[in-house]
Amino acid sequence: MNMSVAGLSAAAILLGSLAVAHAEPADADAAYRSPATASLLSIGGFAASGLTMMAGLALDGGPGGGLIVIGAASLLITPSIGQFYSGNYLSAGLLTRLAGTAAMALGGYLVIRSFDFDVHDDDSGEAAGSLLFAGGGIAFLTGAIIDVTFAGTAAERWNAKHGITVAPTAIATPSGTTAALGLSGRF
Repeated sequence: MNMSVAGLSAAAILLGSLAVAHAEPADADAAYRSPATASLLSIGGFAASGLTMMAGLALDGGPGGGLIVIGAASLLITPSIGQFYSGNYLSAGLLTRLAGTAAMALGGYLVIRSFDFDVHDDDSGEAAGSLLFAGGGIAFLTGAIIDVTFAGTAAERWNAKHGITVAPTAIATPSGTTAALGLSGRF
């Protein structure tokens, strides 16, 4: 039962990274980017990483520890998938997660270094390290939320920059007016 949870999590990450095969337009860089797709990619990446970590916790030892590490490490990248889709390869959320990771690493180092076994009882390194680690964790999660929240906006910026606009419009037909979507671009 527990191995099936791990297998499902690994399959979700693998399937989430695959794209449907389709023909690209002559100028693939100018292709329309869907804000909904960008948002779903970021949400899906975040969820797949979280599910992988939860599967690792459910396994309670053995391969579970590896799944926890894989899920946590993938959280550095997966919330940015929608940003990558939208042409934003160095997003504010990714930079925030990188800074949070650095703070957590430094905090962890200071805490471990404070566990010296000599006579001196100096807890300043442990307190500073704990604060850095907690602050880094908060920054890491904030960066993930930023990328998930603004993935759709990144796609809209891409479309505006490349002159592609989709907007609701009304079209006159012989039987009256009907609602439709209009597509415009700069040529």
